[in-house]
Amino acid sequence: MKFLYPYIIACVLVMCGCAKNKSPLPFDSILIADSISIQQIAFATNSHAFAVGGIAREYGCIYKTTNGGTQWNIVETTVSRMNSVFLHNQSNGVFCGDEQEKDKLCIYRLENDSLINMIHTNIWTACDLQNIAFIDSLHGFIVGEKEHGVGYVYRTKDGAKTWQNERFVHFGFSAIDIFDSQHIAVSGHGGIVQLESDGITHSFAHIENDIFTDITYISESVCVASGYSGSVYRSIDGGTHWEKVYKHGLFSKKYWNAIHFVNAQHGFICGENAMLLETKNGGVSWELHTLQFNGDLNCITSQNNVLYIGTSKGVILTIPNIL
Repeated sequence: MKFLYPYIIACVLVMCGCAKNKSPLPFDSILIADSISIQQIAFATNSHAFAVGGIAREYGCIYKTTNGGTQWNIVETTVSRMNSVFLHNQSNGVFCGDEQEKDKLCIYRLENDSLINMIHTNIWTACDLQNIAFIDSLHGFIVGEKEHGVGYVYRTKDGAKTWQNERFVHFGFSAIDIFDSQHIAVSGHGGIVQLESDGITHSFAHIENDIFTDITYISESVCVASGYSGSVYRSIDGGTHWEKVYKHGLFSKKYWNAIHFVNAQHGFICGENAMLLETKNGGVSWELHTLQFNGDLNCITSQNNVLYIGTSKGVILTIPNIL
């Protein structure tokens, strides 16, 4: 029995150390619609932004604000949940979501303030589209997954008017981030794939027993990825090799959903149960914040020194003066 004492004391000290990392963080809230889950928010200017969401396998919606997020108006309802939006400017962008009925991809194109449903896109393989990123106004990628964990990458060369099925792998894709045409990373179930601008796979990094929910380039060499296991990973060679820099809890999992960096040093990761991580040294170390909110934090962005967090309760949380 005496041999258990050092172990028990060590566990107590570790748990106390974890508790010290937690700090309350005040926020304001903006209700969009309490019946939806907000999946992503994107700003084009300080005033103009779009938010997308819905309920998986039931319906989706696209909201817009023209006053910096104080008020949101619905601009489109869809037959499937919307998951991602990429804006070139306040009048042009691309939206995507879960597979539509009759095995059609869910892609909408915003062109000169007109929303166009691209249900008749030329791709035959439909799946749930999770995330969008563009290199420039013409060249971009959408990633997603079909049932049974099959992941797909779709590429456009004409500003989302047409798409081609670039490749698929035997694990689902959840996120993509583009630093420039030579630094494109896709994350998902079990690994991270680096792509060239023509869609060719550059390298693959596998980390066992984890699902990568999001990935972000801080620079061409430094990347941060979040995992389902409650872990945060950091790479200093552009995504070839990864180091675990944070692990939440001793025995439980925490699902991190999204990463956002305000600048190269200051970043946030949001997740389930109103958990929020913050770093001020480029992702080397992280501090855990607790928000007094009953729900999950799905997505995160910032504009004009304000942090915007989309939640599973149809509410956007705002945290001012983040710099």
